[in-house]
Parts: sequence; structure tokens; C-alpha cells
Amino acid sequence: MKTFIMINVIVLSCCDLIQGSNPVLDQINIIKNHLSGVFKRYKVQMEELQDSIKISSFDFHNWRDEMETRLKHIEENEITKLQDGRVTRAENLQDFNFMGFKDTVERLEELSKLTNARTCHQLKKMGIQTSGEYFIDPDGPGEQNSPPVRVYCDMKTGATRIEHNQGEQEVHGCKEQGCFVRAIHYKIPMKQIVSILSLSSQCEQFIRYDCLSAPLNSDGEANAWWLDRNSVPHFYWSGDASVEQKYGLQGTCYCHLQESCLSENQRCNCDSGEEIWTEDSGHITEKTHLPVTKLNFGNFYKENQTAKFYLGPLICSGGRTLPLEMDSCQSLWIAGTTNSGYHMIKTRSDSFPKVVYCDMSKLPGEPGFQRNLSSPGNLRDFVAFDAYLDTDIHDHYRYIGFKDTFLNIGNGLKVEDGIFQAPVQGTYMFSVHALPIPGKNLNIQIQRNNRPIGSFSNGGNGTSMVGQSIILQLVEGEEIRLFNAGGEFSGEIYNQDIYFHFVGVLLDSTMHN
Repeated sequence: MKTFIMINVIVLSCCDLIQGSNPVLDQINIIKNHLSGVFKRYKVQMEELQDSIKISSFDFHNWRDEMETRLKHIEENEITKLQDGRVTRAENLQDFNFMGFKDTVERLEELSKLTNARTCHQLKKMGIQTSGEYFIDPDGPGEQNSPPVRVYCDMKTGATRIEHNQGEQEVHGCKEQGCFVRAIHYKIPMKQIVSILSLSSQCEQFIRYDCLSAPLNSDGEANAWWLDRNSVPHFYWSGDASVEQKYGLQGTCYCHLQESCLSENQRCNCDSGEEIWTEDSGHITEKTHLPVTKLNFGNFYKENQTAKFYLGPLICSGGRTLPLEMDSCQSLWIAGTTNSGYHMIKTRSDSFPKVVYCDMSKLPGEPGFQRNLSSPGNLRDFVAFDAYLDTDIHDHYRYIGFKDTFLNIGNGLKVEDGIFQAPVQGTYMFSVHALPIPGKNLNIQIQRNNRPIGSFSNGGNGTSMVGQSIILQLVEGEEIRLFNAGGEFSGEIYNQDIYFHFVGVLLDSTMHN
């Protein structure tokens, strides 16, 4: 508007200066009138534009306030919708694009911990195909066990990858052997790591040592070593425990195992004394030693010596094959039994199952993980009886029947007839004890299928207790009974003393040739 006023002032001043010339004055008036009309139109248009801007600004603020209200409403109601299970697909797509997305992801992440998978190999077998980070529970559910952990799963191979805190590092020179120390801390608890090792068929950890005149071994002694999960030092840099068994405390690298070291007389490339950068690398595959928990390097006695190392993540793959029968607490643990308690197991050398206590708060191999109790024998087939008399026997040459039994497990003994009929095939022991009547003979036969296989006698006199025991292999249905072959003996019960017993027991239901 200031511009408009200045132009009018200029036009008026020009008119005052040239009042004496009518033609010029007329032209100026024409220009003045034309400019005034233009300015008026622009003024009106500018006012209309300002009004439009005000309206648009008002609408924008209203829209912003409305959107903030809607977003707040969505956040407040999202949890209720998810819990009630009433979220439609359209609502999901709309809500996930707003402020509740982060909370939803966090909840889904928590729910992903509810998994039966103990390794990435098991996740792959469940049908998971996309590689990435997943929650697994290696030591299984249970109050005494560790919570699920997050690991990286390579779903192309089903491998479980466990990261640690150390990347590639330069080794700072120091003069003593093993004086440069780096502890390795893993991102999940050691118990879960050991569980993964126990559940996997193979595991490995890559290690590389880059050196410039910095040997791993000098004068037949190791300058470097690494510690396993039990803090035991090891000196081999590739392979498994067989390498250590062969070479002992001598540092041994992959090139030596392949007979390809730079120097034939050395066990590592770095031991060759080359004043150029070289390396030794390999994969440690001994599961009982993994993971590496500490690295030691040293014996840097020259100014130009330098080195660096890299330790890769622990990678485990595959699964353990279970026996046809559970033969240990470890087999039960691998199969998914992770609660402590009493269990039945049977090894190949066991004739019968045996009872063990499995302490699943520990890991396989730890002291107290499995406590052997005893074998209850063959629980399916067990036979035993103990029959007795309640009257004296005076009549000769008859089979002996009984009044009753203290026990008759398996119901193999027909009490009144005195016939034991084997209910199952197996090895049995029978025992008979009798007290002769003073001055009378005693002669009793043990018969198998009505044929004598054993007997006992008092020799015609004497009152001492006599008896006989015998062990037999019987097939189902065979009969054992007692026959009085001439004599008299006491069966009467005096002062609660019982003098005559016929006892039988199944020792083993498996026949041995």
C-alpha cells in the first residue's frame, strides 16, 4: 500500500509542475486514471487473497487439532482392541500407521518369546524361512531355567549365531608370553550357550591372527593361547580336541595340519619370521571347548612387531539324534523334558528299566545332572508266593495242599491243591522248609510237571529244620508242586510260629540260553 501512495504523490507532483501545458496535462490525467483503476483492482485482489489465507490457516489448524485428537484416541483404544480380538484387518492397517505402531511391535516381540523352539534348527523345521533375529529357549521352560534369548538365525542352513563384544582388534605389544589379554563376553547367558552346544550336531568358531614379525610360537614355546568356557587354556588354532591330544601344549595352526605353512619347520605361518603381513586362521570345532572366553597374546620384544586378531561369532547347526529308547537324562533333556523329577530309562546293557532322578536345573555333563537310583526289575511281570500249613502232616505219599498264603502275586499258586503254574516264562527260585515230628521220617519231593527234580530228608531221625532251594527256567503253564514221599512233619502253628513254608519267586522273565 505504501507503494501505491508514493506513485500517486509522484503523479500529482508532475501535474503541478506542468499546469501550463494542456495536452501534457491531459495525457497525465489519462495515465493517472488508468493507474488508479489498476491499483484499486490489485487492492481488492490482495484483500481477497489475505482473506483466503486466513481461512486456509484456520482450516489447517482445525485439521491438525482434529488429527491429534484422532491419534490420541487410537493410542488409548489400541490395547483394548487387541486384547478383545476385535481388530479387523482394515483397523490394523490404519492403526499401525500411527503412534501405536511402536507399542504393537514391542508387544509382538514379547509374544515371540512364547516359543517351543530351542534352536534355530528347530525353527527351520517348524517352517520359518526368513533369516533374522528370533527368540529361542535353549534350556527349555521351567522356573529354574533361564528366560528365552534373542539370537540370529540363518534360515538357509538353520544355523544359530551367537555374537560377542569383541570385533577385530590390534594386539598391543608386551614382552611376556600371553600378557595381552582380551575377555570375550557373549550376548546371551553361558547356560543358554552350553544348551545350544548340547542340542546341536556341530558348532564352530572362526579365529584369525594377522601378524607382522609377531610369532604365535617361539623356541618351541607358545606365545599365545585361548581359554574355553571352563577357563582351561588351549594352544591349537584350528580343529578339535584330537589336535590337542596329538600336539599337547605346542601351538598348532591350520597350515601345519595341511602341511602348507610358509616354513616347513614351523607350526604356524606367523612363526616363519617374515617381515611382511601374514596370517593364521582356522575354525575351532570342539564343542566341549567352545565357546572361546579369553584370548592371550604376547612376547613382543621388537619395535616393529605388530599384530591384530579377529574372533567370529559362535555358530551351531544341526540337531542331535535321539536313541530309540530314552537311555539317560540327557536323552530326555534333548527330547524336551526340562522339568526336574524321577524318570525311567533303559540303556543297551540294562535287562530292565531303572529309575533315575534328573536335575534339569543343571546341564548335561554337570555333576548331579543324573542320579541313578535302582532297577525295580521287570515291573510288568512279577511273580511271588509264600504258602504255609496250619496242621501236622501224618499221611504219606500224597501231594501237599495249603491252608493259605502270606502273598500270591501273579496268582500262580492254587492254594488248596498246592500247584504252582508259571504265569510267565522266566527263571524262578523255589524254597521249602519243614520241621520233622520227633522220631519220624521226613522225605519231600519237589516235582516239575509231576516228575521229581529235587528232594530233602531228615535221614530218618532228628528234629532240626530241613529244607531245599532250587532255581528253574520255566515256560508259561509248567507246574511245580510238593509230594510227601514218606514222612511226617509239623504244620501246626505253635505260639504264632510257622514251621512249614513253600516259597517261589520270579527272578527274571527273560529266558537265557
